[in-house]
Amino acid sequence: MSLSAPSRLPPQPCTSLRSQVVADDCTPVYLQQPSCTQVIEGMHRLGYRPVSGTPCTPPQPRLSPSHYCELEILFVQPMLPMESHEPYLAFHNIHTK
Repeated sequence: MSLSAPSRLPPQPCTSLRSQVVADDCTPVYLQQPSCTQVIEGMHRLGYRPVSGTPCTPPQPRLSPSHYCELEILFVQPMLPMESHEPYLAFHNIHTK
């Protein structure tokens, strides 16, 4: 049985969590590693959403085969206001546009 990020959530409910994922068009780092899209879909099933739009295939050109392959996503529960994550959004937007 393989474990993906959503199945290893803490036992106590949390309002947000950060996950590093592999871009959809990159080779996984380890065997059966879920892709960015698979992690986002799994987190949606658990009641979380990315705090910002996350392209699972970054728009920047790759300078090498592994360039921009690891993406960091902050997942939050929908009850949290978006403005509570402004510092993260500012950082995230620089790296995804």
